[in-house]
Amino acid sequence: MVDCTFFFVCIFDPQMKKALLILLSMALSISMYAQPDDSHVGFFRKVDTFFENMHARNKMDTMFVSVPKEVWAVRVASEVSQSWIGGRGIVDDAPLAMHLRSKFRYKERVTVGYRNVALGVAVDPVKLFGHKGGISVGLNSFGNRFGFKSEYQYEGTYHGNVTYGDATSKLKDISAVHSAADVDFYFVLNRKFSMNSVFGLSYIQKRSAGSAILTSTASYDRTHIKRVESMHTPSISSEGYHFGFGVGYGYNYVMNGGYLLHASILPSVMFYNNSSLTIEAESREHKTHITDFSATANISVIKNVGPWFGGILATVREMGIGKAHIARVDYVKPFLRVSVGKRF
Repeated sequence: MVDCTFFFVCIFDPQMKKALLILLSMALSISMYAQPDDSHVGFFRKVDTFFENMHARNKMDTMFVSVPKEVWAVRVASEVSQSWIGGRGIVDDAPLAMHLRSKFRYKERVTVGYRNVALGVAVDPVKLFGHKGGISVGLNSFGNRFGFKSEYQYEGTYHGNVTYGDATSKLKDISAVHSAADVDFYFVLNRKFSMNSVFGLSYIQKRSAGSAILTSTASYDRTHIKRVESMHTPSISSEGYHFGFGVGYGYNYVMNGGYLLHASILPSVMFYNNSSLTIEAESREHKTHITDFSATANISVIKNVGPWFGGILATVREMGIGKAHIARVDYVKPFLRVSVGKRF
């Protein structure tokens, strides 16, 4: 029954359809690069050859990192998250401030990986029964030194308050929605250290190692607060494209009993922003400032037992864009994920 309901949601829910279309587009874009000139080779063999070659190009120190013989991995996870959005600015010489937060949301995530590439979908269980809830969909590729993580998220259950001048309006659930698409790239300088062993789980860190990490991030986000006449709340929208670069650090500590403890911090300074804050019909454009930034902090514990693996990942992602005396928006999203999976 749940499987049928999930299929129904995937087909008829507009946000789920958008997420799945994004996922399909990303998958197809990769498969386009997997087509060599040999016409007699089957399509799936071409894709397999592409991933196999990409997998073989990864450089690592085999004294510190090992590659399991299994090429497929299936992982299921439960995660809890909350998002906070803060905005400040000046409109018609009056101060504007908004403080929004989502409820604690629980999502069930399924991820299927082949070699270094993984596709995943996470759905709030209440969405399967016709209620509004958050979704996310992602495509990741974690090599030993180079990789990327992309994700589209939609959250429609924000609440909080908006203060304009001396008037404060409280927003109920579903009065505000937020969607975001992020792509994060990384390059590890030390081949003894593996990001894949924590996030991709198709490699295994055998000995402790750390490394500086070059990072690049590209993101799009949109927040919309609906106009509510009864509460005198204006329509407020913020939208922006952001690109940044940074240098972070990560460390994998291999403990007795096959446990891996990971910690990393990945900051980025935004070098390009194209964003705007619109209140009713008035829009304000934003130019890049040195105070525009994003940062992601991760702490994880992983356990490998033969082809089985499991772990806990805690992540906090923060981004701040703009100047408070003109228009500024800050996003904070912490989440905790517990997962278990098997390679085969």
